[in-house]
Amino acid sequence: MVLGLFLTPLVACAALIGATAIAQPQLLARDFSVFSTRVTGTVYGEDAAQREAGRDVMAIVAGATVACGDSHAVTDAQGQYTLSLLRGRDYVCSLAAPKYATATASIHPQLNSSYTLDFGSPSAKTAGAACAPVASGQRCGALALQPGSISGVAVDSATHQPINSASVDCWDDSLAARTSQNNPAHYSAVAGAQGQYIVTNAPAGPYVCVAAQSGTSQPVVVRPGAGATLDFSVCQRHCRGVAYHHGDVMHTFTAYVIFWTPAGTRLDPSGSDARFRSLVAQYLKDVGGTRFYGLLTQYWDIAGPIRNIASLGGTYVDTQPYPHAGTKADPLSDKDITAEIERVSEAQHWPLTPGVGYALITAHGVQSCATYLGHRSCSFPLPTDNGFCAYHSSSSSYHRSGATADYMPYMYIADVSGCDFVPTFGEAPAPYGAPL
Repeated sequence: MVLGLFLTPLVACAALIGATAIAQPQLLARDFSVFSTRVTGTVYGEDAAQREAGRDVMAIVAGATVACGDSHAVTDAQGQYTLSLLRGRDYVCSLAAPKYATATASIHPQLNSSYTLDFGSPSAKTAGAACAPVASGQRCGALALQPGSISGVAVDSATHQPINSASVDCWDDSLAARTSQNNPAHYSAVAGAQGQYIVTNAPAGPYVCVAAQSGTSQPVVVRPGAGATLDFSVCQRHCRGVAYHHGDVMHTFTAYVIFWTPAGTRLDPSGSDARFRSLVAQYLKDVGGTRFYGLLTQYWDIAGPIRNIASLGGTYVDTQPYPHAGTKADPLSDKDITAEIERVSEAQHWPLTPGVGYALITAHGVQSCATYLGHRSCSFPLPTDNGFCAYHSSSSSYHRSGATADYMPYMYIADVSGCDFVPTFGEAPAPYGAPL
């Protein structure tokens, strides 16, 4: 009887614990550490301001709710949280925060006494990446900002009537996109009969947009999870200014320069060839990002706006003899120019990609001619005054293994005196006293 008196409370206690565990297993994990796994972590997410500035910097996310099964916690000011979960179970955890897309992670703490579940890190480059194992836990991608939308109406600027089926194209205009050699992300929509359109799932940040493939691009900023409004008044007839004629454009520019100077020739007959080459190289290094080069940013095509980005990829001095005398009686031809560029660029393993252009400068006094559509122009005056000091073109007949561009943009600069026969030349002293 005495033994029974002692057993009865123990049995009752065990029964009470069992009933509690069945009804609310998380209480058992919380109140009895031997049955629980302590889950901790830190949450990071995209920062709209940092993204717009082109920096891959993730921000701490405070006030995010982390829920695993019946247990949940809210991140503190340092983005940290702690959960107690029942051991030996698998969980699907979700993470929700204002202005961020919901993230999920499957965890398997099993019999671990502690487990780490982080979302992102200060050095994370992208958001939303898949989870990967780390010591005693997992690290998942940082939270991605909720996308927004761009909507509005496109009307004819002359009649003020809606433009039915107007295409609306928008491109990422963040600093990262503006300074990238790659084409920016593109988002589009087609307007309805009343000219109304909506571009959905646009990541937060700045954009430039055009309607009906016409006119100057217009800026707009998308906020996380919000809608931005952008209306278009499109000129469709008798339009002023620059119009897009559906040709290819270079969105960024990296120059590779060939100085073609055979033995006995000079670039600068009264100075130093090294200084001459240095001035050309320095110009190409410095011109990108300037107001002068920024004039080009008024142009765009279906792959996006032109960026104020120009750089020097490399230079080369070639002493191979000319195939012609380079005189007025025996000038170089455009075929000689393109053949030289093709030969040197391939030998130097220079890339043939969108955004790359080649420049060739011949020695001082070397004459050349080019024929296009039956019209001949030269670096010296013709009876028709159809001359040049330089020209630019592109070759689509040249192909190279591994190339990602289907044409080769190039420019040729004739280093000759007498360019004053071209009206825009000879009106001011040459910069630095150089002949070009």
